[in-house]
Amino acid sequence: MIKAVADEIGPYKVVDLPKPNPTQREFLLSKAIFPAFWGGKGCGKTTILVHRAILLVTENNVFGDMAGNRLFLGRSEWEAFKLTTMLELFTYLPEDWIKEYVKQDKIVRLKNKSELLLGHFSMENMHKIKSLNLGGALFDQM
Repeated sequence: MIKAVADEIGPYKVVDLPKPNPTQREFLLSKAIFPAFWGGKGCGKTTILVHRAILLVTENNVFGDMAGNRLFLGRSEWEAFKLTTMLELFTYLPEDWIKEYVKQDKIVRLKNKSELLLGHFSMENMHKIKSLNLGGALFDQM
């Protein structure tokens, strides 16, 4: 367990990614420029978003070699992000892939030189996210 992460979100345990259902799989494998996934409470929106984020920063048979990619992963409120999206990320992201978690900057750096910028967003600060040099941005609960 990474201490800086545990300090931020509490205790967590890394587990294998679950097998997606057909609707989740369609989103996960989508090559669309702006893929979207929505559904009711408990349908796995956050889990599949995190699964996609992991694919977009690693080498895999879906998107190829994504090493060195830089993503923004966010939710509208930071506290909600920590309790849901961030917890899911560190539950499914293998600890030995992580080089460091820089808590004050909210950046997860992977050993393959990819980065995940974690944060909250609003429609008012979306211009700040747009100005970042990113390979993608994933938004949970827009």
